[in-house]
Formats: sequence, structure tokens, C-alpha cells
Amino acid sequence: MRLTCKLLPALALLAAPAVAHASEDEQLWTTASATVKLSDHWRFSQEVVARFSNDRDGLYEVEMNSLIGYKIGKKVTVWAGYTHDPNYNAGDFAVMEHRGRQQVTFDNIVKIGPGQLSARLRLEERWREGIDGTAWRLRPYVKYVLPFREGGKTALLHHQFPAGAGGGADAQPDRHHHPAREECECGDRLSPPAWLPAGRQRQQ
Repeated sequence: MRLTCKLLPALALLAAPAVAHASEDEQLWTTASATVKLSDHWRFSQEVVARFSNDRDGLYEVEMNSLIGYKIGKKVTVWAGYTHDPNYNAGDFAVMEHRGRQQVTFDNIVKIGPGQLSARLRLEERWREGIDGTAWRLRPYVKYVLPFREGGKTALLHHQFPAGAGGGADAQPDRHHHPAREECECGDRLSPPAWLPAGRQRQQ
């Protein structure tokens, strides 16, 4: 879920929920993001994701992603940045996780019917304070965007493939659990560049 805007203070104004189902656990994820065009080639992106779980008795993670991107072509952008990811247990702070993040995005690479297909390949290195070892995760992602009308409501279908993961088991206790994930969301453009989405997520 994405809010694209020109001013970072707007990041705090919108947070759209999605319900995630993983096995029998129901989760609520709220996401807000902003992307700033710094020049013809350079971009800055900031995203905040707060995750809540029934099995974990409430808030269990707040993921803050800061990325710098460089457009190497009309449809291809390479990104690198840092993720500040405090983990919680029933809303109480448990451990701090740090991540290095690199990704390549391919925007509107194929037109299928009235919609456009985009893709992303992301690599992360993950460290937890007080725990030895480095874990890593590689995850491909595809997105289909279907506009209902110009400048108005839009449907987005996402699929994240099962992640490849490895590295220090202590650094990431759940490193073997990275299932495929599908999302379906519908949003409305309130006024440029504001975007208000809502959707549903399913994990296999």
C-alpha cells in the first residue's frame, strides 16, 4: 500500500489497514509511504509499516524503511537503504533489528489488457542487537495495476514469492518461515498526489 507524495510530512497523515492471514493467525498491518523526486534520476522513499497479531497479543513490529533510488532507465530503478525494525512482544519492546536493503524495481514493464505489470527483486541483510550472526533474505515480487478510471479508483493485485533465506539462525529465528503472499487492494486518488488504499492480504 502506497501513498506517493512530494512532501515527507504527509507521511504521518495516512495509514491504510490490510488484514493478513498466516495459518490461523489474523494480523492487521498499517502502512504509509512517501516517494520524493530529488532530480531526474534520483528518488527518496520512506515507508512505515506497523504490524499487529492475534497470536502475539497486539503490536509485534514497526518497520521503517528509508531508501535512495537511481533511475537507470525509463522503467528500471535501483535502490539501496536501511530498515529500522524494532520488534515487540504484546506491545512491549523485545529486540531491535537492523536491515540493509537493496532492490531493483521494474515499473510498467508489460501491458496486460487495461492494466500494467511491474516487478521487484529485493535482497536484505538482517542483524538483531545482542545476537550473533547475519541473516539474509531474497524475495521476488510482482504487481498488476488496473485503473477503473483515469485519476480515480484503482485495483492492485500483488504476489510475493516464497523468500530464499539463510545466514545466522540466531540472527533471525524465523528465517525459514517466509511464505508466498498475495494482496488485493483498491484505492482512490483523493487529490494529486494523495492516495487512499484499503485491502486484504493472504499468506500461504
